[in-house]
Amino acid sequence: MAVDLQRFFHFDPGEDASWHARRRLAAAGRVLSDRCVDAESDEAALSAAAALVEQAVALLNPGKTPGQAYADGSFHEDPAVYMDRSAMFGVSNPVAPPMLIRWEDARSVCDMRFGWRHGGAPGIVHGGLIAAALDQVSGHCATLAERGGLTVQLDVTYRKAVPVGVPLTVAAWVTAQDDRTTTIHAEVRGGDVVYAESRGVFRLMKREHIARVLTSADG
Repeated sequence: MAVDLQRFFHFDPGEDASWHARRRLAAAGRVLSDRCVDAESDEAALSAAAALVEQAVALLNPGKTPGQAYADGSFHEDPAVYMDRSAMFGVSNPVAPPMLIRWEDARSVCDMRFGWRHGGAPGIVHGGLIAAALDQVSGHCATLAERGGLTVQLDVTYRKAVPVGVPLTVAAWVTAQDDRTTTIHAEVRGGDVVYAESRGVFRLMKREHIARVLTSADG
């Protein structure tokens, strides 16, 4: 069961050239978004770059959203295709760090780093994104422990500011559970430094309930 659930989070594009191109585009987007933050170019260079990006956007057609795919049932045919586009661990999403989460010794573990596009106060990662990383690895843990559901509570304690670019390890494990809820502890570390910790509560929900939530959120 754990192997199947792990595959849910890790889409292997195989020989799919179009998907490799999608991931290449996302990787370029990550570099571009960081460069948008730290670029010190003149107006001519910035305008030329903007024009090139606008040309690139014009080449791309919008398709089915994950929420729409969930509503029509196609999401479940190959969920990792859509998870590969998610905001925190989607390799095909230029906003994502991305978080490549693995399951080992009953824990979800991720080695990652945030870029300049994730900055809050000067030189440090936005605290909301630290919370998002804790929530993401906790949700992965709940799913791989066969307790998947939706986050109903996340309490975060920030110990130290996280510098942009520092290598991090984010880990989560189950600390308690009952018939409907699972409590998960997670932490963000850099070496021996604990930057943040969280206590998350995840509630088991029927697929129909989750479908209603996702469909309404997708608009």
